[in-house]
Amino acid sequence: FWVIISAIEFVTGNVTNIVTSLYIPIIVLTLLFLGRRASLINLALTMAYMIILTQIDHATMFPLDGLLPGISAWMVLAFGFVLVLIPLFSIYNDLSNALADVQEQLQERQKAQQSLRDSEERFRLISSVASDYTFSSHFSAKGLEHVVLSGAFERITGYTPDAFVKKGGWAAIIHPDDAAQDAQDMAALRDQKSVMTEVRIIRKDGRPCWVRVYGYPLLEQGQLIGIYGAVQDINERRLAK
Repeated sequence: FWVIISAIEFVTGNVTNIVTSLYIPIIVLTLLFLGRRASLINLALTMAYMIILTQIDHATMFPLDGLLPGISAWMVLAFGFVLVLIPLFSIYNDLSNALADVQEQLQERQKAQQSLRDSEERFRLISSVASDYTFSSHFSAKGLEHVVLSGAFERITGYTPDAFVKKGGWAAIIHPDDAAQDAQDMAALRDQKSVMTEVRIIRKDGRPCWVRVYGYPLLEQGQLIGIYGAVQDINERRLAK
């Protein structure tokens, strides 16, 4: 584009005509596509060219004044702007597509958050009619973090929710002999499968307690972002066998 405009300037021999204004969007395009350094080089090159063009004897160097007598400066300007606007429209389309992708991702995240809120509400309803507890957790940079613990959680484990988190969460209270089963269940959840398992936990008072765990994966765009489910106290039932 710079070469085309410079050629028009050279042919007309008039650096003050309206075509000269096209250098401005060209420098802007250089900044967008090639960066600040390239745009400064373009600016310096343009200024040097303008100075040289005003100093040379146009009639001697290029005796073709009036080569474009039938084309007005406005037509040349319109043609130049068409050339410059082509990449600008391309940039606009790319930005529009990027914005659409961001909006779609935001909508998916909002759906996931709404799903989480719905799940938490279900947990509260379950905990109101059962003697066991429900849970909801999510993955973060620190690992699996519990968000909601409701129902008879403290009665079953002996821990308050805050003490449970400080202890290290579920992994810290699982019975060592059932750690392999817990790892297998976690692998199933990562494969987006629900689990129903019976394992032992170590209560705060040091006594083991059998529990039945129902775990369900919480997904966002096909990725596991958390786990929700319920835990039943089955200790008396297991010990009675």
